[in-house]
Amino acid sequence: PPPPPPPPSPGGSGGPPNTIPAVAPNLIPDLTSENALLGLGQLRLDQDRPTDASHLFAEALDLNPRNSRSWIGYGLARINLGDVGGAIDAFENAATCSDDCETDALNNLGLALGVAGRHAEAASKFAEAIERAGGLTEDDV
Repeated sequence: PPPPPPPPSPGGSGGPPNTIPAVAPNLIPDLTSENALLGLGQLRLDQDRPTDASHLFAEALDLNPRNSRSWIGYGLARINLGDVGGAIDAFENAATCSDDCETDALNNLGLALGVAGRHAEAASKFAEAIERAGGLTEDDV
């Protein structure tokens, strides 16, 4: 009879010890928390799957429409899909949320406005982001 198969490695993935199994590209766990949806949305953006990411960020926003990270992710997905208007709306919403991502939202809004050819508005949003972040020092320029 043939010899028995070797035992699984301590890494648990069938590979060398201490390896992390690859994330299945189509894994859709049962997501019920906004942070899980946000994390998977970011993963889908990283995998260049903006349509999937857009849907996941929208679901996160259904759970908490005041989460600027979800709005920013949604805006990034929309701009990757060529929906500059949708991205601008998302970044404007993100900038109104009262959490720690306001300057990121304003920077992304400036970028989206620039893509839309609205350069004066873009410059204004960049300036606002710099001001809210504490302004520039001589070392910054």
